[in-house]
Formats: sequence, C-alpha cells, structure tokens
Amino acid sequence: MSLSGIGAQRGYSARQMLESALRRAGIPPNKWTSEIIDIAYDVMNLMLDDMLNLGIQLWGREQIILPLYANRNEVPTPINTSLIISTSQRTLTRVTPLLPFSDNGGDPLGAFDDDFATACTQLTANGAIGTVFDGMFQVSCVGILFNRPGTFGIFYEYSVDGGVTWVSIDSADITILTDDNTWVWKDIEGVPPTANAFRIRSLSVVPLSVAELYIGGNPTDIPMGVWSLDEWNAMPVKETPGPPWNWYQQRNLDSPVLFLWPMPNDAARYLSLVCWRRRYLDQVTSMTQSLDISRRWNEACTASLARRLCAELPEAQYGRMGDLSNAETQSLMLAAAEERDPAPIRYNPGLQVYRF
Repeated sequence: MSLSGIGAQRGYSARQMLESALRRAGIPPNKWTSEIIDIAYDVMNLMLDDMLNLGIQLWGREQIILPLYANRNEVPTPINTSLIISTSQRTLTRVTPLLPFSDNGGDPLGAFDDDFATACTQLTANGAIGTVFDGMFQVSCVGILFNRPGTFGIFYEYSVDGGVTWVSIDSADITILTDDNTWVWKDIEGVPPTANAFRIRSLSVVPLSVAELYIGGNPTDIPMGVWSLDEWNAMPVKETPGPPWNWYQQRNLDSPVLFLWPMPNDAARYLSLVCWRRRYLDQVTSMTQSLDISRRWNEACTASLARRLCAELPEAQYGRMGDLSNAETQSLMLAAAEERDPAPIRYNPGLQVYRF
C-alpha cells in the first residue's frame, strides 16, 4: 500500500474551510463576491472566539512567566490571555558572576550589582552582555530587567571554554513599550549540561541597556492558593509585604489581572509567577493562512462555520439550516469527546476537621 507519508503535516487553510462551508450553505462558487468573503471572515473569527467558550482546547493552553515588582500587588497578563488556570511562585539560585563583560561599551557591573538604579547601557546596537562564572553551572532561566524601550531580538548563548567560543541555545523576540524598568523572564530551551560563561546578545536598532541580568538555575515552583472575589475582598490588609502565596483573578475586558497577597516587597523582587493560561485563538486575516486549531477540529469548525454562514448570508439556502445544525452538533460532540488528557482523574473532596 502506498501512502502520502505527510500525515499531520497536510495543511487546511482558511480558504479551504471557507469554500467548503459556503458550498454546504448552498452558495455556489459563481455567487461568491468580495462582500461575502469579507462577511465570512468576520463570521469565522467570531466562531474562533466562540470555540474558546467550550474551555477544552488543549492546544490553547500554554505556560507563561509573569514578573513581580516590589510594592505592586496587581500583575497584568498578556493581552491575548483569556484565563489563568494555575499559578506557582518560582525561586531561582543566581549564579555568581566572576568576570562580567559588555562588548559594546557601558559598565557591565551595572547589570550584576543588585541595584536597579544602575544599568549597563551599551553605546552601539547589536551587542552582548554576560559573565564568566567561577565554575561549571547549569543555566535554566534568565531574567532581564530592561532599562529602555525598544524591540530586541535576544539570543541566549553559553560557553564551556570561558567565553572563547559561544553556542546559541535559545532566542526570543522582545518588545519593551515603556522606559520604566521592565522584567522579562525566559526559560531556556535545551539547557546545556554545564557551562562556565553565559551571555545575552541583542539584534536591534536600539543599543541594549540592562539594569539587571539575572542568570539562574535550580528553579523551584510552589503552587499558590487561588482566592475567590469574596476571599480577596475579605482580606483586611491587602498591602501586607512579603512573598506572595495567594492570588485572585479579575477577568477584565482585555485580559485578566492577578491580585496578589502578600504584596511583593524587595525580598520578592527576583521571584516570578509561573502560570498556565488559556489564550485566545489567533484571528484569520488571510485566505492562505492556516487556522489556529488542531486537525481534529477541522470538521467541527467547518460544520459550525457552514451553519453560521447559512444564518448570516441572504444568498444561502436557509432550508438547509436544520441539517447543518445537526451536522454541527454531531461533529462538535465528537471533537469535544476526543479533546482529553490521558492523565488519571483524582478527586479531592476537601474533607477536614470541623470546629464548632
């Protein structure tokens, strides 16, 4: 038997889904106008937002790291966040710098002196800031306290020969919008066994300015307690200083905001929050792009789009609505049943000693 061999690599574009949905709605290709296509875009994007309300899209879950700032108990989340599922407090062990360096000017000690008021500000763009260690260490997480706004392509690089040769192990595209000191934390993918030097290298039109470069390892993530609105509101002193252990999630219009207790103080300024979030699905802006859905949802989304277009477009054959609704219900049920996690289910009834 001869097979294609491409498996899940076969794409399913927005054009393919839209054409299939229009045919199912009874609109032949000779009636597809630019106005119908524009309306279909809007309906498709509304459908993607509505799909998120099912709350079961496992591919829409991802881990993010949120920074903490002293004397701030409100932590905003990225703009495309729908819901924070869980939150842990992370502590790291900072690798002691032996020989800090900056290859494009500036004082490298300003990035390693534990003083947020000083910075290593390079004179020209596309430079590197880092340090040689006094031994071999494993770097698993890096925090950068940016001292100026700009768009930076950051490369994370390590060396095992004291900085003679460098190996790029990870990268990130980072945009800093304000000139206030802004933390960005990054888990390093493909952590090397050990290294005796580490640096960040920037590609940007803006010279790199770093108030603090935290190179760390041995992460410890401790789950934090989640509070309801009533529990948060009942806390009489919300500004109690210290490492935060509880959080309340306020789901605002654009993205949720986390309220922390205790409120982070100077002792907690190198802590961070490791969160699992449910993000919004990417919007469709081009007929040629793929949709932000798993292949196992292609039929369910196509059936749902067909039913929605039949209700939206006067050119559609409304008599097909019943059949389209039944097909949508069946395909959504099958897709939802497959959207599962194979981990065992554990129930915790929360029983404890009662006091009278």
